[in-house]
Amino acid sequence: MTRIYCFTLHKCLNGEDPKEMVYGRCCTQQIVKISLKWLIRPRPTASALYVVAVVCVLGTMLISLSQIFHVHTTISPPAHHWSIHFLSDTGIHGMNYTNITERNETKFIWTHPEIDILHKEPFQFLKKYKNPCWQEPLYTTNVYQNNKYSLLSPHVRSTIIRLMTEWSTRLARDQIPQRMRCLPYFFIIGQPKCGSTDLFRRILQHPDVVSPPIKELHWWSRNRMGKRLNYTDIIPLSDYIDMFDHAAVQIERRGDKVKHQIVTGEASVSVMWENDDWWHLPENVGQDEPLYTNADYMKHFLPNLKVIIILRNPSERLFSDYLYFNPTANKSLEDFHKKVNFSVQLYENCFNNHSIRHCLYNYTIGMASQVRLRIGVYSVYLKDWLKLYPRDQFLVLTLNEYSGKMLKTMKKVFKFLKLRPLSKEQYIAMKKLRRQNKRKYKDTKVGAMMNKTKQMLETFYGQFDNELSEILGYEFSWESMEEHNNSYVKNAPVVDENDYF
Repeated sequence: MTRIYCFTLHKCLNGEDPKEMVYGRCCTQQIVKISLKWLIRPRPTASALYVVAVVCVLGTMLISLSQIFHVHTTISPPAHHWSIHFLSDTGIHGMNYTNITERNETKFIWTHPEIDILHKEPFQFLKKYKNPCWQEPLYTTNVYQNNKYSLLSPHVRSTIIRLMTEWSTRLARDQIPQRMRCLPYFFIIGQPKCGSTDLFRRILQHPDVVSPPIKELHWWSRNRMGKRLNYTDIIPLSDYIDMFDHAAVQIERRGDKVKHQIVTGEASVSVMWENDDWWHLPENVGQDEPLYTNADYMKHFLPNLKVIIILRNPSERLFSDYLYFNPTANKSLEDFHKKVNFSVQLYENCFNNHSIRHCLYNYTIGMASQVRLRIGVYSVYLKDWLKLYPRDQFLVLTLNEYSGKMLKTMKKVFKFLKLRPLSKEQYIAMKKLRRQNKRKYKDTKVGAMMNKTKQMLETFYGQFDNELSEILGYEFSWESMEEHNNSYVKNAPVVDENDYF
């Protein structure tokens, strides 16, 4: 019996059962189940067999943990922060873990070389391509063996299989095999629940735009630090670039010999506002608010990036956000008001004692807030981006403008991206596309936001809306979007639960 249990554990801990080995975490449930069976099993005496089984379980657990984290850990890191982030070129950079509430302690700075991207050399892009691309040597077909995104998406895995066939052909055919590598030419950086999914889908209807396998990779804001992997591992820059390999093949093949006009882009709408791990990074050590944000890291590699932002009335954005991302069945106008009231007071108290940037970029306050109030403070985030990128590299849209005059807006988008005009027939086909991520029918039954909630939010967001108008140089008038919601599409949408809108 001991042999059977130990064999099962051995399979689990060595990853032979992939269903039980997720993101570097061992199949804890199976281990606990086995342990409990041995502890409560009826037995005539405290036999040596029982003792051996318990020792086998505990010993295998300790050995596996050491192997998973690649270090001889003597202290388990607290909460969700793991030792992988402390890796340097020579090994672990210190073993002193601190509580996550001690935010600016130098002993809790992540030093993994793949996280320190500001010291990486920028890529030298090929001038004949409109999209930022370069060539790299190709030595093997299995270049995606350790790609972390392949763990997260079946579509990524199927794309990788097709690409490996292409690399196999090149290795057999070419004397000096190469693969072209690309980064996005344009980026929709914000905001959630403002129409980004639908906008990105229509941009992809242009014949000169090719898509990555995932709309929202969230690498710059989350996944380069390993948030999607529960901080058990980081996702390196090379893994992110891999996501554009399929687009790179198309960019390389299409277009004339003089200038290749094909481009690719991305739409991770967390990039504009989410910098929750800034305080772990060496360049921000000792700061009360971030010196470096996502904009700095993207500017380092993509100085000519075309940045698209789509916004909506922040009060309505918040209500839509509440309905979409709140999985509970007890959604109500009263519940929303209660959560808004708590969150507004939380941020106003912080504003009274700290700078606005400190409060908006504070992860602890963001998590304590019962609704995602901070996302609607558009002006503060936009100012950080405008410090680095010139104004002419930004296109700022509103959901009101987009839903009310969709084709006119798309023409503006294509002109901004310097893409050739579409034919009348192509625009008509684009207009017929179903709108993405329309509000669910059950959420429409909740009703319209209460007036007292709307007034509270308008008071909170008012100063930031005025600041946004000053930044953009024209008056921003947030009017209700409801009358435009179905103005250009009558059919019910196909809702993708994995995308932000």
